[in-house]
Amino acid sequence: MAPDNSRTLLAPCPPYSPGKYFLQSLILSFTSLITINYIVLQANSKFNNMVEHYEGLLLSWEQEINSWRNKFSSLEADHRSFSDSMNDKHELEEQVDHFKSKLLKSNDELQAQYGRYDDLQTELAGVRDRLFQSESAADAMNN
Repeated sequence: MAPDNSRTLLAPCPPYSPGKYFLQSLILSFTSLITINYIVLQANSKFNNMVEHYEGLLLSWEQEINSWRNKFSSLEADHRSFSDSMNDKHELEEQVDHFKSKLLKSNDELQAQYGRYDDLQTELAGVRDRLFQSESAADAMNN
């Protein structure tokens, strides 16, 4: 009898399975999705880090702006105080000028009174001289 060659020729070929290629393509797709998901997660992490960095910058700028606002408010208060003191100084200068003019006026009046006093003293001296002369003439007539 002759050997059976039909078995040896067909045995090494496995049967065709369409599910095997589907599973391989599905695994490849999942692997691609996992890789893409990993890349997206890394990008998202970097984006979150950038957002946190810029939020920190914004907070620091906000603090600096508030600091400058406080300084500006303080300067405005100092300016108002200075303006008020300048107004007070101006009022005081006006009062000094007013009192100075009153003092000069009083001084002029006092000088005028001194002039009248000197005139009265001179007139009194003349009256005394006449009185003395009158008394001397009266005494001379009586003697």
